Amino acid sequence: MKRLSEKRKAVIVFSSAVIVPLLLGTAIYLLFAPSVFLSRFIAALFPFANLSGFGSLLPKNAFTVFLRGWFCDMCWAFSLESCVLLILPKSKRFFYLSFAVSVSFSLFIELLQKYGVIAGVFDVFDMIVETLAVLSAGFIIKIIMEEKT
Repeated sequence: MKRLSEKRKAVIVFSSAVIVPLLLGTAIYLLFAPSVFLSRFIAALFPFANLSGFGSLLPKNAFTVFLRGWFCDMCWAFSLESCVLLILPKSKRFFYLSFAVSVSFSLFIELLQKYGVIAGVFDVFDMIVETLAVLSAGFIIKIIMEEKT
């Protein structure tokens, strides 16, 4: 019976730390950024789910700018770091390696945007918030893993 509860806890942790932030970031892009490649791609796959006009109904203020500009990226960075940490062996060395991999990936994507290799806008603040999201995911997953032992 205890084994089942451990499996259930693992599913809950994975869902809340990886799947939910990934879906949340995607939903924000669908609602607030219809011109982004991901939004256009999903709208082409599911024309009935085109929500591109919704974002224009909301007032443009600091909250909506943060939500569209950085929160979705934070969600994805959080999800990436959580996934890497949950998959890698649990050791201090791999904890630092996962941080390096996740931050490097985020920086790499920003540099690809800067040099026009992929669509997007280079933003230093993106790199800062993504690094903060990776750090927070790392510490949250570390706390959860310490509770399990």
